[in-house]
Amino acid sequence: VVNRRKVPIYFVTVSTLTVLAGVILYWRDFGGISTSPYGLALGLGGLAALIAWLGGNLLIPRTLGQLTAIVGEIRVAGGAPSPELAGRLHATQERLRLIGMIDIVLLVFAVAAMASARYL
Repeated sequence: VVNRRKVPIYFVTVSTLTVLAGVILYWRDFGGISTSPYGLALGLGGLAALIAWLGGNLLIPRTLGQLTAIVGEIRVAGGAPSPELAGRLHATQERLRLIGMIDIVLLVFAVAAMASARYL
């Protein structure tokens, strides 16, 4: 259902536009890297958001593709997966979970940094 309704394309487009708008606004306000506490907080939050954007738009789709391929191999083999396939499946699931957790931490940091910047 997710792929049929083009949800991944929507999220990539919306996240890219959001990051691009943030970069444009930051550059417009500061004309480069700012060393003021306000500018540093916004810059660090923006950097965290940019790294999360890269993880969400590059690493997660690639890892999901690997996961789909492994599940396809398991279906073709039929029955219970071999220990090698089960190990690859588990490792890929753990990698996906780790990438997701790192993205969440980065996004929480970005929101906190940008929200608190005005008080610095």
